[in-house]
Amino acid sequence: MNVKEMDFPEQFRPIIRRLKSTIEVREVRDVMELEDDFVKEIQEYEDRVKTAKSNLNDALQQNVVAFKLKDETINQKEEERRQKEKKRRQKESAVLLLLSNGVDKKQIAKKLGITKAEISKIKHHK
Repeated sequence: MNVKEMDFPEQFRPIIRRLKSTIEVREVRDVMELEDDFVKEIQEYEDRVKTAKSNLNDALQQNVVAFKLKDETINQKEEERRQKEKKRRQKESAVLLLLSNGVDKKQIAKKLGITKAEISKIKHHK
């Protein structure tokens, strides 16, 4: 209300003042309500951001755990492969050593738990 008290006769000025104060109080209240609404929206936004960050951190932790498990599995399988390869080489060395010392294929097969065909294959590859 953009009214000047001086534009009115003296007898109406108290009424003008009262109307202006009522309007000003209402405007202040409206501004305060807007501020409260704004603060509430900011708080809700911050809560959503906090929740999103928490969910992201949880997902990242789960991925870290999954990658560690996968890495451990890969390392375990690689170790198993190395051990299997080591045993294969040892068996081949044993077969070749026994053959070079004149041990019969049948006896080698029986002692090492392999077939004569495997012995022949080892002999021909080396």
